[in-house]
Amino acid sequence: MQSHTIEDSLALRAQLSVDPGNVVVIGGGFIGGEVASTARSLGLPVTLVDAAPYPMSNVLGAEAARWLAGHHHDNGVELVGETRVTGFEGTGRATGVRLSNGRTLPADLVIAGMGVVPNTEWLEGSGLTLGDGVVCDERLFALGTSDVVAAGEPATPRRHQPHHRRIAGGGPDRRRLRQGRGARRRGRGELPQGPDPHQARHRGRRPFGRPAVT
Repeated sequence: MQSHTIEDSLALRAQLSVDPGNVVVIGGGFIGGEVASTARSLGLPVTLVDAAPYPMSNVLGAEAARWLAGHHHDNGVELVGETRVTGFEGTGRATGVRLSNGRTLPADLVIAGMGVVPNTEWLEGSGLTLGDGVVCDERLFALGTSDVVAAGEPATPRRHQPHHRRIAGGGPDRRRLRQGRGARRRGRGELPQGPDPHQARHRGRRPFGRPAVT
């Protein structure tokens, strides 16, 4: 299963409520961690597979990620780190998950929480510059505008096109929180638009500190 919409979430809740057996969660980010925690709270056997050594290590840092791994472990979640999924067993419905370390996990329900894609289809034709999200300048204004501000998943700094990717639990989420606050304050007129970022760089500094996303 994948969880993209409210309908997906409702279907997942229905699956978890009927004691599906062994649950394998692929991806140790926010989505994967929440699903694993929820499944364990229902008494289900859960294995969490992630490519990183510890869940969310590139967001939280090594120390906090180790604590999070211990928290999962203490609550009965089996963690399989530094491993990728290479395939599935079963026909029509998964019965196992094959890993790059040669192991096959028994599985009755598999949930993939491996990434997010900004929903920008509704902005097509708006005149905004779209790429992997809404392309923004260093002040979070949509490129070429002075009255549209983007923050969070949809906001993509111009210098990161087209190679910037967002993976759930693998992006600069702490900075996104600051983006949201800054965008909200700019929308209310509480923050000045500031000097043109190119002029500011020409003088040897950036306006308002570092860019919100790196």
